Amino acid sequence: MAELHADKVAGVVRGESEAMIDMLYSGIRNLISDLPEKRDAEDFGWVKRFILADFSTLEDWVARRGGDLRFTRYFLDMYERKFAKSPSTFLDAEKTYNAYALLRNMDFKVCPYCDDEYIEIFSSCRGEDEDGNPDIRERRTCDIDHFYAKGGDDGYPAIAMCFFNLVPSGKGCNQTMNTVPIGASPHNPEIESWSVFVPDLPEARLLESLDDEEVKIRLLAKNGMVQNSAVLGLEDRYNHHHTAIRRLLELRRADEGHNTDEKERMGISAEIIQMILGPSYPELRGKELHQKLRNDLLGL
Repeated sequence: MAELHADKVAGVVRGESEAMIDMLYSGIRNLISDLPEKRDAEDFGWVKRFILADFSTLEDWVARRGGDLRFTRYFLDMYERKFAKSPSTFLDAEKTYNAYALLRNMDFKVCPYCDDEYIEIFSSCRGEDEDGNPDIRERRTCDIDHFYAKGGDDGYPAIAMCFFNLVPSGKGCNQTMNTVPIGASPHNPEIESWSVFVPDLPEARLLESLDDEEVKIRLLAKNGMVQNSAVLGLEDRYNHHHTAIRRLLELRRADEGHNTDEKERMGISAEIIQMILGPSYPELRGKELHQKLRNDLLGL
């Protein structure tokens, strides 16, 4: 998917004037220092290298070279005018690649910021077109978040199309992040180690004796996830899922205790326990809701 994205962006650049291409090459060479001083007129691999810069590289550029990421609005204009404006806006002449294609091919079913909201692309009928045929258009319940802002006084327009700066997100999370910055990107390879869900139950009370509102979790966070948790209200959001939390804690207790009578009372066979407690994360990350909650509370 990342390679396809870079190919399509490079295809747009290839069609620009020599003056524009030279300007882009100069700005990108300022960031990628091992590029030759004189560009090969037939080679656009330098565009792809820039668009595919990994998250660690983007993080370093923003921290140390922020001013150099404002050398052009070209990629910001590409994003706004040719990529994400509408379902009928495309980067390529074949009309196969745009923001909808990116979201579909990234295959996220759940917002990676919260793991608490399904995201999808669907077909919507808007009546009939001028020929009397159904006017079917794609719609989406998700946005594309730029972890590093693409516009504004503090934005970095040059990396507006960089693949690892683009994050599919639920509309609720994206609207919240538009006004308050967060600290950790789902593309950051360290993010999984920066938070863990733990039970938060009254002491010396049996799980069966607790009312639903007493069955709670806490999200222990560090580094950038402290800001993510606070801004997105993750702990509060998850504490609305009392039934799911209770069920996970019951399963963990049953499995840890190896109590056959208790498993039978719960109506759960050993095989089902193993199936439920089996590997699911990170395989199902981004595919099913609450996979991190499940992973952490079951101790997987």
